[in-house]
Amino acid sequence: MICFVHQDQSSRSIVEYCGKHGIVTRCGTFLSCEKFQREFDIDKEEGVVRFSLVHYNSIEEVARVIEVLESMPGWK
Repeated sequence: MICFVHQDQSSRSIVEYCGKHGIVTRCGTFLSCEKFQREFDIDKEEGVVRFSLVHYNSIEEVARVIEVLESMPGWK
């Protein structure tokens, strides 16, 4: 499992963009404790973007996820 936040893009906008390109991902706090959210400055409403690599486990599938993320306007 990989979780992240983007400094310029909201977690929700990343999930929506990925969904439009056939990539399944979710965002939220996923039962993380208050201390974790506070320590890592995680917005409670947005949470983190989470990819479960059990669904994207070949090199080609992971490359496609990266390709979609990098194509998102404002990603870099």
